[in-house]
Amino acid sequence: TLFRSGDPVAVPALAEQLASPNALRRQGAATALAQIADPAARTPLLNLLLKETHLQVAQAAMTAWLALGAK
Repeated sequence: TLFRSGDPVAVPALAEQLASPNALRRQGAATALAQIADPAARTPLLNLLLKETHLQVAQAAMTAWLALGAK
């Protein structure tokens, strides 16, 4: 699936899922973005971190944000 591909081509679609009303979708997208670690995800992840209220989603987004520094 798109979320498991690890392909940077998936970044725009995953970034869109960060705005989903479904917390599990946001968490899954953030987790996938952590694996891809593409700098194009920086702004969408930051936007999510600034407003996220679900702990698990915020943790996944922070992991993805930190993964960006590793590349």
